[in-house]
Amino acid sequence: MDNIRILVADDEFYIAEGLKEALVTEGYRVDMVHSGSDAADMLKKQVYHAVIFDLKMPGQDGLSLLKQVRVESPDTGVIMITAFGEVKTAVEAMRLGAYDFLTKPVDLKRLRLSLRHLLENQALMAENKELRARLGSAEGEIVHQSAAMKQVCDTVEQAAMTDVPVLITGDTGTGKELVAQELHKHSDRGSKPFVVINCGAIPENLLESELFG
Repeated sequence: MDNIRILVADDEFYIAEGLKEALVTEGYRVDMVHSGSDAADMLKKQVYHAVIFDLKMPGQDGLSLLKQVRVESPDTGVIMITAFGEVKTAVEAMRLGAYDFLTKPVDLKRLRLSLRHLLENQALMAENKELRARLGSAEGEIVHQSAAMKQVCDTVEQAAMTDVPVLITGDTGTGKELVAQELHKHSDRGSKPFVVINCGAIPENLLESELFG
């Protein structure tokens, strides 16, 4: 856990020190500040996996810091702590994106558990994001090993560099649409939408108006 960075911000020194000590014992790397303005400065210098803010602090309060984190570092988890255990404030903090809301005196066992769940949730979301990125990059990609398909792909890349209409022919199920997607992806229009029209599904008397208006 020595690569997990956490920021603790509380204007009561002994509370902040106690939180830091408890988290360092768990193996986390912990920075500690005693005002909202110092916390805001730290957030501009360092990206944290999680931050633990007191609700009431000089310089900048916890809810304001929470809003800042949600904008500048949306993947960072936020746990709020306060001596003012008001339900309305807790609801507002959760609505703004806080992962948890703890009241003072802080139950260290609950804090550790909440932080552990927060980090597990972060890891799961990061894994899902990576999988989606992989699937997105592989979407429409032609997977091939044969020399014939390599020649097709080489031809597609060459044709993509031109600005002329291309007719792709082949039997049903041979991958004509995949070839068209590859052609579009490698062309100068690759950043623009790829629009598929199934001409066979359009009645003959409507085809001209559908394509040309």
